[in-house]
Amino acid sequence: MNDSVKYLGLLLDKRITWANYIKAKRISLNLRLHKLRPLLRSKTSLTNKTLIYKQILRPAMTYGIQLWGISKNSNLIKFQSFQSIFLHVISNALWYISNRTLHQDLSLPPISTLAAHHYKKLHKNTLQF
Repeated sequence: MNDSVKYLGLLLDKRITWANYIKAKRISLNLRLHKLRPLLRSKTSLTNKTLIYKQILRPAMTYGIQLWGISKNSNLIKFQSFQSIFLHVISNALWYISNRTLHQDLSLPPISTLAAHHYKKLHKNTLQF
């Protein structure tokens, strides 16, 4: 018997822990990054590489963020680590450059900030009674 069901692209388990969904999505994102790596290591401008992230990878990563974005921090850390890896790849940053510096320089918010923004945006009208 399967403990999870796929509904609208989201894997839901009986406790709604999002662990199965996060794991499957992270594997999918790693595969996409692997396919894009030759393009990301080319002499394409940093602006275009950031645009690739914003248009291809981030929508795939943030699908359903209004629901799973409020789950425990260990789930968000998995996506945050992917975003940090991507930023290091596109910028050719050395190992001692902090993730916070890369996020600030490339004007990309952390996943936790993005999750909070989408959650508030979704529930803005429902809280006003």
